[in-house]
Amino acid sequence: MYFAEPVPIEEVPGYAEVIKQPMDFGTIRSRVESSCYLDAESFIADMQLVTSNAMEFNPPESSYYQTAERI
Repeated sequence: MYFAEPVPIEEVPGYAEVIKQPMDFGTIRSRVESSCYLDAESFIADMQLVTSNAMEFNPPESSYYQTAERI
């Protein structure tokens, strides 16, 4: 499943230089389970961050970009 875990920056050259605020669904799930979100807007912002990061880093023809676009 795409975006389920943090991007392994040691395996993806340039990711840390391009993406300043990484986010993934596993982190979001952990935050939900820990009641870290105090409002819906914070949750939605993190969800949007997952897809915007994927679309910023990956080229439009990649499956990562296209999956993020569909989400």
